[in-house]
Amino acid sequence: MLCLFASLNCVSITPELIQVGGTVRTILMFLSGVILLSGCALDPSDPPPPAPPSKAQLASADYGSYPSDYKNVIETYMDQELKDPESARYDYLNQPVRAWNNWEGLKFGYAVCVNINAKNSFGGYSGASPYYFLIYNQQVVTDIGGDYDYEAENAVSACKQTLKI
Repeated sequence: MLCLFASLNCVSITPELIQVGGTVRTILMFLSGVILLSGCALDPSDPPPPAPPSKAQLASADYGSYPSDYKNVIETYMDQELKDPESARYDYLNQPVRAWNNWEGLKFGYAVCVNINAKNSFGGYSGASPYYFLIYNQQVVTDIGGDYDYEAENAVSACKQTLKI
């Protein structure tokens, strides 16, 4: 039995009605669409995206010391993250630039964007993955990136914002 929510009218679905098609098929297709799309709705309990820092926050921001040895900082950090760090190939897209992000709370530092290709569990190279690193006083405080699509998209987005491309 199918009940339409708005009117609370119920319809028995019998083989004869399904063969006739028309209204019942249309109702079922509509309800299927509603159910599928309801999964795409925004959750009202989700917090809004964080606001960018104010002019006062930017003016008083502490970016830390310039990471002149940024390649070593990033590669040492990634030694702990990669399955086969010895195989890693780094393609640095920029030198450190002052930046901020709200990825896990407002942070300031120097951003570096890198494409990293390293061997996977099967011993083969999986292709370069984009990464965004924020370095504060010679330590990585934020890393965004990885092999999964959403990680790569987040890294590319952060790099575009930072490098203004």
